[in-house]
Amino acid sequence: MKKKSPENNRKKSPSVATIEEYEKIFYQLIDTANDAIFIADAETGFIIRANRQAEKLLDTPLHKIIGMHFTQLHPADETDRYRDIFEQYAQTGHGISDPLLVVNSSGEKVPVEISVSLTELNGKKFLQGIFRDITGRKNAEKALKDSEEKYSNLFHYSNDSIFIHDLTGDIIDVNQQVLEQFEYSRIDILPLNIFEIQSAESAERSRAWYTKIHEDGSVHFEATFKKKKGPSFSADVSASLFQIGSMRVIQSVVRDISERKKTEEELQHHRRQLEEAVKARTQQLVKANEDLQKEIRVRRKAEKKLVDYHKQLQSLASQLSLIEEREKRRIATELHDCIGQTLALAKIKLGLLNKLAPSAELKSSAREILHLIEQTIKETRTLTFELSPPILYELGFEQAIKWLIDQIGEKYGIKTTLIDDGSDKPFDSNIRFFLFQAVDFPIPPPRIQGSVCLIFERE
Repeated sequence: MKKKSPENNRKKSPSVATIEEYEKIFYQLIDTANDAIFIADAETGFIIRANRQAEKLLDTPLHKIIGMHFTQLHPADETDRYRDIFEQYAQTGHGISDPLLVVNSSGEKVPVEISVSLTELNGKKFLQGIFRDITGRKNAEKALKDSEEKYSNLFHYSNDSIFIHDLTGDIIDVNQQVLEQFEYSRIDILPLNIFEIQSAESAERSRAWYTKIHEDGSVHFEATFKKKKGPSFSADVSASLFQIGSMRVIQSVVRDISERKKTEEELQHHRRQLEEAVKARTQQLVKANEDLQKEIRVRRKAEKKLVDYHKQLQSLASQLSLIEEREKRRIATELHDCIGQTLALAKIKLGLLNKLAPSAELKSSAREILHLIEQTIKETRTLTFELSPPILYELGFEQAIKWLIDQIGEKYGIKTTLIDDGSDKPFDSNIRFFLFQAVDFPIPPPRIQGSVCLIFERE
């Protein structure tokens, strides 16, 4: 068998191809890294390579980053400081910096953490810097610091007393308000248990409430606390369970509600007084209402009597009018039947006597007497009609109204029109009398203006 020469072995050696593959893998790892990576000449400080994250960090295209001096990555006013840091890394060959700053294309300063390592290739030294953007972490740290400061301010400067104690009640820390309100020094109160500064009865209730905090995470109740010197006071307790490191503690916020309790008691007292006053006033109003109802009943009774008396008066007035009418009718009848007929008979006889008188003088006297008798008969007839017109009873209500209208026209010169529907009007004698009397009212001539309309309706 023919033996292979060393030259043939070198030609087929994979060493050169392997280095190229490793170099390719190396640069691929750099480009796909999650942090920004810069490779700079350790002697000159110029950047010879950077990855995509570096481009993103600086907000600058990659071709502009390559060729930059490393000092251009940092604030211009701190060039000397960053040059010293670079030289230190070039000498030591490695290191992890404290948070530093890079400046992007917008001039914004971005906090970064830099991990540096020194690499030698073909006798030339290069520094590789891995820049990790810690903006999020810095913001979180700032927010945490602000939150801690805010809590510290709330804790120390709160107007309420705040206790931090363990699950058994042993006091771990207190704020300034506790020292002022309970009149203890910090040295004196920290060794105590929170139940020791409560009344015995209140401590038992508080223990029961604190056992519930494991289930609910927070509780709210009232308790009675004791000062080192001075009286006890009522307080509102708001307790919450939270974690400090590996330790579970309770924060109890104690608010003095003595004034509120006092106000509530005063309000309750005033409420009772008001209720009593309302009750007394209600009783007075009930009595006043009863008296008023009684007075109303008395007045209604009096009003009923008054109405009854009025009705009686109306009835009596009607009866009196009817009696008066009957009496007038009787007188009118007597005037008509007795005096009227007697005068008529005297008139006839005087007329015969006038014809038989022997002398002119006697005839003249007879005529004068005859004229007087005729005037008396006429006045007697008029008086008879005025007292009780016979036509009302002999011819009816309609004819009596027509006669009355004629009399008004003759006496006062007033033109009057009667409108009759032509229906029967079956009024009894009493109603006819009252209706006629209502129409037959005295009319003073100077006051008559316009027209008069009378309507009679039967209910």
